[in-house]
Order: sequence, then C-alpha cells, then structure tokens
Amino acid sequence: MLTQANVTAMLENKAINSRQLYKMGQAIFENANVNENPTELEKVKLCWKNAMENGDLNAKFSYARLLKQGQGFEKPDLITSAMYFKQLADARHPWGTFAYAQVLQNGEGTKVHLPKAFELYHLCAQSNIPPAYMAVANMYISGQGVEKNISEALKWYTKASESGDMHAKSLLGDWYFNGVHGLAVNRELGLSLRQEAATAGIPNAMYNMGCLYVEGLEELKIEKSEAVAYQLFQQAAIKGHAMAMMNVAVMLRDGIGISKNEDAARQWLKALAPYDINAKEMLAAMNDEEK
Repeated sequence: MLTQANVTAMLENKAINSRQLYKMGQAIFENANVNENPTELEKVKLCWKNAMENGDLNAKFSYARLLKQGQGFEKPDLITSAMYFKQLADARHPWGTFAYAQVLQNGEGTKVHLPKAFELYHLCAQSNIPPAYMAVANMYISGQGVEKNISEALKWYTKASESGDMHAKSLLGDWYFNGVHGLAVNRELGLSLRQEAATAGIPNAMYNMGCLYVEGLEELKIEKSEAVAYQLFQQAAIKGHAMAMMNVAVMLRDGIGISKNEDAARQWLKALAPYDINAKEMLAAMNDEEK
C-alpha cells in the first residue's frame, strides 16, 4: 500500500526519485479511473505532492491543477494553485506559465493583471504552446492587456488554425468568407475553414453553415436544403448557441426543414427567453394564439 511513510522512505533511501514518483502518480491518474475511485486519487495526490516537494516541476503543475479544480479536495483552492502556477512561471515551466497567465487574466486566486497575462501568453506562444496562440490573438483583437492590433491578431489566429485549433478555423472562416479586417474576400477558403470547424462541432461554425443551407449558394455549389440547415442549427443549439436556438424554434413552429412541432418550439423558446427578448416575445405570442 502506498503511504506517506513508505514514500518518504523510498525517497530517503533513493529507491525512487522525484521524477519517477511524478510518473507513478501520472500512471495511476491516467489508468485508475480516479474520478470514481477516491482511494486511487489519494495515491496520485501523495505521489505528486511528494515529487513536487522534492523539486519536480511537472508534479507541481499537476498538483496545482488538482487544487484549482478541487479534484480530491473538499473545494477548489484558487489561492494556493495560483501561488504554485506563479512559482512555475518564475521557473519558466511552459504549461505552468500558461496556467499562471490564465489565472492573471481571470483573477482566479489572484488579482486580474491583463498586461502581465498577455506578456506570459506571448512568451508561451513564442515557445509553441498551442493554446497560447489563441489567447494572444484574442487579446490583440480585443485590446485587453495590449494595444489592439488586427494584423497581429490575424497572425496568431492563423498560427492557431494551422496548429488545429477549431475555434480559430471558425473565426478565420468568417473573416475570409466576409472579407473583414482588411482581408480580401475568399469564400472558398472561408467555406473550407467553416466546414472543418463545423465538422469538429464548433457551434458558431455549425450555425454559419446552417445559414448557407437555408438559401443555398450557387457559386460554392451549396444546394438549398432546409433539412440540412435544421440539423446544423439543432446541433449548434444543443451546445447553447443563442441564434441557432432561435432558428430551431422558428423552424419547428413553422415546419421548415422538420415536421411542425409547436410544443418542441416552445421548449427551445423557454430555454432562450430569459436571455433573449425576441424569444420571450415569440413565446408569449405563441401562448396567446393557443388561448
């Protein structure tokens, strides 16, 4: 049985080093279904905590993530996890640096500091940490933590897209399709990126593809198909896309692309109404008609 006493003994006797202890915890974490087995999760925590205390940075990162998520603890500990992520950033641990940028951006266990968050995201992006590409691009496009710069945003969105980030593909698909932010219209490229993102389940891409199928687009050989449009809107709606939810409700109400079903339409409108005045008004109108 793995206990603090025998872990301490193994470390003192050099029967195991901190790196091996980290890997032991990682193996248990990946293979023992720890979400349903608290005993195994305690072993993971034991391995990572001791490995961390003996200098293993990957163990510190993994243990900090458990703390942040509250996995294996009574509740999340954002302050301690932020402290560990800062230590990792100071030590130039790549993923620890990215995690610290996230907590600085969101104010999780520390004060919000957008310029520092951008600085760290940019450092991670230059070190080829894929999610940092999108983070840097988002901050450039919004002007958060750095001066707004569309060309730099495009550069990093492109880098994110090339690394396989489907949200970046969806966004760039819209930019190229519509020719915005100084880009020449390139509907073929825009459509290709949208299709790839939609296939990967990105809600906005599914919504935009649905809009194309509502009317069809001859120049891109997209034949009008209200049934396909409904399917795409429904998939996006299930993931919470507000405009897709509205379209699904309208199509169900009117029997467009799907059999008419006013009860189902009402259910979608009820889900959306607290956040959307148009859905609220449509629901009220449908209820009035029924009286």
